[in-house]
Amino acid sequence: MAFDSRMEGGMQILPPQVHKTIQLIKEIVGNHSDADIYVALREMNMDPNETVQKLLNQVLFGEWGLIGLWG
Repeated sequence: MAFDSRMEGGMQILPPQVHKTIQLIKEIVGNHSDADIYVALREMNMDPNETVQKLLNQVLFGEWGLIGLWG
């Protein structure tokens, strides 16, 4: 069974294991869409550990910015 998800303006059919991986990553990193997680997962060669690191770093250094936290 495949998972249907709207990503990048089109329909993507994802294998169940990829959908499960996205959901597990979402539990760790929090407020990211399935599409964002899938894109990051692909950028990290489908490595869930590297994907989590990338998304967590985006939160620390991107959205909030460390200067914003202490400045």
